Amino acid sequence: MAHSGKTSTEDINSLRSQLSELKKSEQQFRQLVYASPEAIAVHAKGILLYVNKAALRLMGARSRSQLIGKSMMQFVHPDFHEIVKKRVVYLYQNRRSTSPMEEKFIRLDGTTVDVEVISMPIIYQGKEAVQIAVRDISYRRKIEDQLLINSQIAQSIADSVVVMDKNFNIISWNKGAEKLYGWKEKEVLGKKVVEVIPHEYLTSSREEFLKDIIKGSWRGQVVQHSKKGKKLIVIASASLVTDRKGEILGYVTINRDITTELVSEGRLSAIVESSDDAIVSKSLDGVIRTWNKAAEKMFGYSAGDR
Repeated sequence: MAHSGKTSTEDINSLRSQLSELKKSEQQFRQLVYASPEAIAVHAKGILLYVNKAALRLMGARSRSQLIGKSMMQFVHPDFHEIVKKRVVYLYQNRRSTSPMEEKFIRLDGTTVDVEVISMPIIYQGKEAVQIAVRDISYRRKIEDQLLINSQIAQSIADSVVVMDKNFNIISWNKGAEKLYGWKEKEVLGKKVVEVIPHEYLTSSREEFLKDIIKGSWRGQVVQHSKKGKKLIVIASASLVTDRKGEILGYVTINRDITTELVSEGRLSAIVESSDDAIVSKSLDGVIRTWNKAAEKMFGYSAGDR
């Protein structure tokens, strides 16, 4: 019996220690959530139960009392009421998190803010509730709108102007690009730029391009091909587009065809021949027309062997 009593005492002390550590961890977690730069809130049956410091800033509140106990829908723009209601029903029924969703919130001063919201079901104070993480995307929207405006302006520019997202997918393709490359905008939107206009660098290398563009801009000459396979020597200027935090949003490149100019100056063949990149041109029926020194080195065949 004495042994059993000793074991029970040890078990109780161990349990107390675990509970103490758990309580301490929970307090630290609450402090971390409250201090998080991401706006976090908890609501149940549509009523706000918890908001962190970042949520106060986002909503323009001075104290938690201005938000706690209020209806969540009071702060959701009317255009998104139905979407949010359906999302909440989904959360309670399926007990699964939702993917990020863009919507608008109404701040206490009546102004609107573009946000991205991730929702997840949780148990809060013993009851089923919903936790949301909210990110202010107003600045990103502003940049995106500016890119759209710039793309519209680009339509009036004679040179080829191509706007890409951060993954080099084409999001704008002006009339100059249509004329130069022969592709209509609707044919190329969403595609990788290298898939539409494959190219070889003349005055630099791909590595130099990537190094320079990350710094902000790059300029050089490249060999490109039109939709019908016509070889083009292009002078290209590429610029990086970032947000105020320095995160990459996309790229803009302005290209001008200088093939005729170089041919008239007798410099085209010299440029192609002296390039460090393998440059091979073919006719529309697939017959190789040109094969420079770099191509000979890469493939092991001389121009006479092709």
